[in-house]
Amino acid sequence: MDLEILSEWEKWTGAADGFYKAIGVSANGMGSIIGRAKRLRRDGFPAQEFKEIKVVEPAVFGPCQGIEVAWDNGKLIRFQAVNQLVDFLKKVS
Repeated sequence: MDLEILSEWEKWTGAADGFYKAIGVSANGMGSIIGRAKRLRRDGFPAQEFKEIKVVEPAVFGPCQGIEVAWDNGKLIRFQAVNQLVDFLKKVS
């Protein structure tokens, strides 16, 4: 992914901070990404050996669509979204 970001960065014609905001990275973070990408390019990244995979939505096998957590005393808690689980864990910690 670093090489793809470097490639897009080299094509970018706008202001640098606009690019950083577009991909959601700080200027410092962008510097480290560009550094890694240039190192990969210089050292010879085996792009021809790289195989892209496609991620598809998993098939749903059962009534629960979300996250199930086995809690104290055998309680099973179901969360429909990750942010609900995170909020719950923050409250109980």
